[in-house]
Amino acid sequence: MNIKIKKVNEIKIAVVDSNKKLVFDTQSALDFIYESNKGKAIFFSSSEDEAIEKLSCM
Repeated sequence: MNIKIKKVNEIKIAVVDSNKKLVFDTQSALDFIYESNKGKAIFFSSSEDEAIEKLSCM
């Protein structure tokens, strides 16, 4: 049996909260943000410049 895996499309998402309006006051939400920022598909940022830099490096 031959199995081939090929990445065709990859979606990357940045959530930018420059005004600090997104309030995550639960530990589970903060844990989600922390774990997301360690990955390569979705991350949270406080500025557009940081988001663009991370997206271009991924």
